[in-house]
Amino acid sequence: MRLVLVLLVAMASPMAAHASKEDSVVNATLMCKWLDSLDLLSGKCVVAHKTSAVDVRMDTSKSDANDICKTIVSTLRGDGVKFDKGWKLRIAAAKGGGGRLAQCNL
Repeated sequence: MRLVLVLLVAMASPMAAHASKEDSVVNATLMCKWLDSLDLLSGKCVVAHKTSAVDVRMDTSKSDANDICKTIVSTLRGDGVKFDKGWKLRIAAAKGGGGRLAQCNL
């Protein structure tokens, strides 16, 4: 899992250094590819360009979603992946109308 992220970060390293709006979209797209490959999501990861968000659905509790959100952000920051101000990761419930379980700033 971590190897996939490291490889994606290595491919995006010139883009990750400055975190412009365009770079953020590229980094969000790479992040979605990584998350989709982990088999944790209920459905596909979505990059919402207009709202500067990465949206995912998970079959998990609100408490676990908060922990997952923080872990993902920590991993990305630790690997040098940066986003323009205002970008966020939003985790919604896989069932029951898809209410928001967690949100973290990227």
